[in-house]
Amino acid sequence: MEHKDPSTLGKLKTLCKILFQGDAETRQVFIDYHLIRRKYVLSRTSEHFGKDKFEPAPLLGRSLLDVGCGNNRIAQELALRGADCICIDPDADVLTRAEQDAQKYGAPITFLQTTVQTMVKDGQQFDIILCLDLLGHCKDSQKAVWAMKKMLAPGGLIVFSAINRTWSSFFYHKLMAEYLLRWIPRGTHNKESFLSPKKLTEMLAKENLEISQTVGVTFNPYQKDWYKTGDLSRRYMGVIKHKEDARVTSAKPQKEEPEA
Repeated sequence: MEHKDPSTLGKLKTLCKILFQGDAETRQVFIDYHLIRRKYVLSRTSEHFGKDKFEPAPLLGRSLLDVGCGNNRIAQELALRGADCICIDPDADVLTRAEQDAQKYGAPITFLQTTVQTMVKDGQQFDIILCLDLLGHCKDSQKAVWAMKKMLAPGGLIVFSAINRTWSSFFYHKLMAEYLLRWIPRGTHNKESFLSPKKLTEMLAKENLEISQTVGVTFNPYQKDWYKTGDLSRRYMGVIKHKEDARVTSAKPQKEEPEA
């Protein structure tokens, strides 16, 4: 994974540090965002493989690749729930911190400093691939999608999250988060890093992939709480499958704004 702007890597690295070094309020916002994604990933993957997410190990024996893992702790629970996890990231410092954190919680995860574009050359395939808030920051998003398609095992699924490209999203995730509340470094997001469902669908179609389920995610700044919604206009997450495996089960209603 190569970043569009080299300076972005440092800003994303700062986001990882917030989980450990930020003030309590800001840190909790990030932890809660990771939690809502983690619950979604566990629910969708367990459902996909016909397992009950409340079982002790619903993902037992399933291989999982977390692309651009950062230190979101999502793979930790999935590893403890049975998945054979490999987490990759181009930043050595972030990986060191993530590995130390995983060891602290006893999560058996393999961490590798590499990119999905490099790893695809090994020919390894995975039942589950996580692509969480990643594609908008890639230098070549289409190539990243191509690599993940090559690494997705037959019958497998990709779980993704992204920031939509709307004026509402730009206000919340750029102006509010970076300038008003100052939760993240200025310049972390720009218009080009926001990804609309339409653009993502076009990218996936070129690789014979398809979105089979989506749901919106939004943040209430007054209650300081994240929640799922049918409105995709700010953040959204979903499931991607090989086109022949996909069955559209998108959350309803889905309200979308015009692209910004």
